[in-house]
Amino acid sequence: MKKKFFYLIVCCIFCCTFFACKSMDFSDIYATVEFDDTEFIQSLLDQNQTEIRIPPHPDGRPYIVRPLSVKNMENKHFIFEIGVEILAKKNEFHGINDSLFDVFDCKNITFSGYGATLRMRKKDYTKSDYKFSEWRHIFCLYRNTNLTIEGFRLLSSGGDAIILEDDRNYGVNKNVSLLNLTIEDNYRQGISVIAADTLTIEGCSIFATNGTAPRAGIDFEPVSSKVGFKNVLVRNCTFRYNKGSGILIYLSETKADETTIDITFENCTSKNNGLASFAVMQVPKNLKGTIRVINCDFLGFQYIRVPKTLIVTDKN
Repeated sequence: MKKKFFYLIVCCIFCCTFFACKSMDFSDIYATVEFDDTEFIQSLLDQNQTEIRIPPHPDGRPYIVRPLSVKNMENKHFIFEIGVEILAKKNEFHGINDSLFDVFDCKNITFSGYGATLRMRKKDYTKSDYKFSEWRHIFCLYRNTNLTIEGFRLLSSGGDAIILEDDRNYGVNKNVSLLNLTIEDNYRQGISVIAADTLTIEGCSIFATNGTAPRAGIDFEPVSSKVGFKNVLVRNCTFRYNKGSGILIYLSETKADETTIDITFENCTSKNNGLASFAVMQVPKNLKGTIRVINCDFLGFQYIRVPKTLIVTDKN
């Protein structure tokens, strides 16, 4: 009787573990089914209301979508309710710049996704029928002002979970907040910041980035931007198990007489990454600015090579 009871318990544990693990990844289950919810989700995003709710699918499955966009909108709050999953459609996203969400030229926009998941198909994009690309992002952000993204799980992009782009002709993203995000298994970076004017990244966990270089948790890498990184705060964030560095600041393309460098890391943890826990490199001579590292736990190799004009300090 005791043996039967023991085997019953073991079987229950195995089944619960197996189905729990399987339930985490819908991407294979829905790979061969011809669902397409793009028009429905896009129609919700395009509504005129100030508050727009995306409910869970009535069948309990993910919404299967092609690329979506939010452009030239103002004063919107998109609420992805608990249990919502948006999943990139199989055999789509062949364009090298196809992102799950393009967010361009918006003002006063919030994407809330506490308990919601946005997922792409990173492994598919490395196959021979796809052109090589490191730009299939989950959120691609251009020229937005007062934008918040909060609460989501962002998984398995073919580029970055989030990229803040720099439009050299028409400006950069201003006053952006990335809050309480879980960012996992992305191809190039968890977050890429090409330029930003007032950026807060807080309460985020970024891990298991792996694919194409640099494979960092977060990468600050301007491309000849006059703005660079103005008033940037990264606080209470964790960077772990990324194939590259946890935190990378790569400044080779900056112009010493034009670019602003003002970044603060506070109460952050970076450890168990493949390269450095924290790296500042390829800094042009005479580039001015300040990088503050306050009460952070950076375990392992750190690479900091800067001219005297760029100050790296633990003082506020």
